[in-house]
Amino acid sequence: MPRLVHVQDSTSNRTAVDILKKFPPLHEVEFCFIPGNPVSASDILQTIKGRAVLIWDDGNSHLLSKFLDIPGATKRIIDNHDDYDSGHGFSDITYANHAFFSELSGCDIQLALTTWCRDYVNFLSRLPAAKSKNTTKIKELTVPLDAPFNGAPLHLSVDLDAVLFFPAVSRWMTFDGFSGEDILSALRMAVSTGQLERLDFGGLAPGFPLLLADGFNGHIPDIRSPPDFGKTNPDDARKIARWSENASTMENNPHRLGDISTKVSHYALYLYYQILAISMF
Repeated sequence: MPRLVHVQDSTSNRTAVDILKKFPPLHEVEFCFIPGNPVSASDILQTIKGRAVLIWDDGNSHLLSKFLDIPGATKRIIDNHDDYDSGHGFSDITYANHAFFSELSGCDIQLALTTWCRDYVNFLSRLPAAKSKNTTKIKELTVPLDAPFNGAPLHLSVDLDAVLFFPAVSRWMTFDGFSGEDILSALRMAVSTGQLERLDFGGLAPGFPLLLADGFNGHIPDIRSPPDFGKTNPDDARKIARWSENASTMENNPHRLGDISTKVSHYALYLYYQILAISMF
């Protein structure tokens, strides 16, 4: 993959990039910020040729993935939601329907969904009329996370709200998701084909107070599993996401949650770092 990363402008993404580019080999990467406004960002993304990497903001901006589409590509979307709404008469592409529109543009869509999402689709399929969901089609598109990649080129799109206790927008945080290592293994498999042309990912809650503890000189914190607070008290995981969405609270006391905030920051930074390092080096 190229050593150029397009990044949707946001407070969280700015902070993440400032931290990540201090750690080898990401100090060799050029991070190019594009507008936070999705319309302006999409205009830029549609001009990109060849291989590309994009970091979007929170899950609301997952729709930007659509504007990296390569007609005819195999596009695997890893998510805690199917993002395939097609029954509302949408004229605009949104976070809820971009997978549907990617299929319309000629992509071979594969949905690698969490257990929670698959169960939800199964629940909807039993209702008399699930107006916004073509549940039969979604089931047809669903593949295991570790399913072999067939066909080329490949486009991998990852919403990290699919990762257990990842600090996503609070209403989307999952307690029944993939592990971070599950996601990284899927990425390694895609890279090993030599056919990965497009990669996009994101999901960090807007304004999340990314913190890096002292003592990490040249090495990103190696946090391979969710922070302890998530295992012992899931309510704390949702609390920190909700707190991060309240800008005034953060500005008044950014270290309010202390060690918990640092732990979850390391967890998020580790995943962002590894996704970039695996895909680009």
